[in-house]
Amino acid sequence: MSTRTGRRSLENLSFVTEYLSQIIEQSGRSQSEIAENLGYRRSAIVSMWKSGATALPIDRVEPLAALCGADPVELMRVVLGGYYPVLLDFIERHPELSEIPGKYSLNEVCR
Repeated sequence: MSTRTGRRSLENLSFVTEYLSQIIEQSGRSQSEIAENLGYRRSAIVSMWKSGATALPIDRVEPLAALCGADPVELMRVVLGGYYPVLLDFIERHPELSEIPGKYSLNEVCR
């Protein structure tokens, strides 16, 4: 089974943790500052994302990207590809999901 469309793989998760570590380091911000700006009381959560001990919540992707000066679309693709590869594959195969006529945008549906 492909890592794109299959279940989570260590390779996918490793890419997520490496990417998160890289953007956080390049931001010049401390883990405490990032955690506080994202509404967490303890900086340990950032360490847990970087180590893969816990997944970065989808609703924190865009704010984290903004804090780190990273591309939010790229970060979302990395996170979805690592944690939810089947979902990412589905979204990429169905561009019509970007707008559901008379209903919601994909951004609203995913909130």
